[in-house]
Amino acid sequence: MVRPSRLTVIYVMLLVFAVALLAQSAKLQLVEGERWSERAQALHFNTDTVPAARGPILDASGNVLVDSHELVHLDVAPKEVRDTSQLAGLLRAVRVAPELIQRATDPKVKWVSLPDLYIASDIAGLASLRGVHPKTVMQRDFATTGGIRRIVGRVGSDGRPLD
Repeated sequence: MVRPSRLTVIYVMLLVFAVALLAQSAKLQLVEGERWSERAQALHFNTDTVPAARGPILDASGNVLVDSHELVHLDVAPKEVRDTSQLAGLLRAVRVAPELIQRATDPKVKWVSLPDLYIASDIAGLASLRGVHPKTVMQRDFATTGGIRRIVGRVGSDGRPLD
């Protein structure tokens, strides 16, 4: 029996490696290609817009006609909350209705959207909890004169102009 030379063994090993590499790439392309393509789309084509802050509108003498305030809207995912008693205490501190506190701490509920808007500094501890999802909202405040809205226009809660 003839023993293969070292060079033949190296060539065979390289050939086996090349075949394994081609088999793995064929599996990824042909069998799992759709799944990897969807994951790549989700990672690379996610758009997020950052709205520009609207500044105050002043009259000729420097009086504020329209001003913007940054407020926070809170959503709670009760299944993600670790410490429901801490969440309930912080919600009581910002004067959330008791029935909403009960829903926000009930793990059977998927999502609770709190109806009020809050000042960011008032809810800093609450917004940092796991399961609490804050969303920044810009609110425009108009001067007391009713005619200014017709001149300046209004903005919705999403920051888009209404009229």
